[in-house]
Amino acid sequence: MDHTNPSSGTEPEMPQSPFAPISGLLEILMVIFLVLILGWGGSHVAQLIAQSGGYGLEELVSSLADNNTLQNRNLVRFANLAIHLMSFTLPCLLLAFFVRRSKWYEYLSLDKVINSKTILLSVLLILVAMPFTSLTYWINMQIPLPEWAQTIEEDATVMINALLTMDSPMELILNLLIIALVPAIGEELLF
Repeated sequence: MDHTNPSSGTEPEMPQSPFAPISGLLEILMVIFLVLILGWGGSHVAQLIAQSGGYGLEELVSSLADNNTLQNRNLVRFANLAIHLMSFTLPCLLLAFFVRRSKWYEYLSLDKVINSKTILLSVLLILVAMPFTSLTYWINMQIPLPEWAQTIEEDATVMINALLTMDSPMELILNLLIIALVPAIGEELLF
C-alpha cells in the first residue's frame, strides 16, 4: 500500500504522539531519579575509597590541611572521581541506553561534528562573558554568609588548595582528568 500524497508526491508526516510531552517529562524524571540514586551510591563508593586509607570521607577532607600527603590527595581525587562519574555521567549513559538502546550516542548528541564556527563563537562568548563573571564573583563575595556556610566555604578552599598541590606531572594529569575533564563531560551529558 502506497502512503504517498498523490497531489505532492511526498510521504505525509507521521503524526506526533499525544504522549510526546509526557515522555519528555518521564525522561526528565528518570534522569533525576538516576542522579539521586547513583549519586547516593557514588557517595558510598567515595566513603569506601576514603576508608581504604583509614579515614572517613569527611575526616579525610578535613585532615588535608594538616596531612597533605600524596596518598591523601589521591584518595580525595578518586573519591571525587567516583562521585562525578556516578552522579552525572553514568545516569546519562543509562538513560540514553534505556531510551534509545543502540542509538544511545545519537540521543546524547555525540554523533555531531563540531565546526570551526562553533569553536570561534564559543571562544568569543567566553571572552565577552568574563567581565560579567568577574562582576558576579565580586557581588557574591560582598554577600555576608552565615557561619555554617563560611565553614563549608573554608573547608572547600582547603580541599581545593590541597588538591592543587602537585609534586609530579602525573598529579597534573590526574587533576586535569578528575577535576576538569570528567566533570565537564558528565555535566554536558546531563544538561
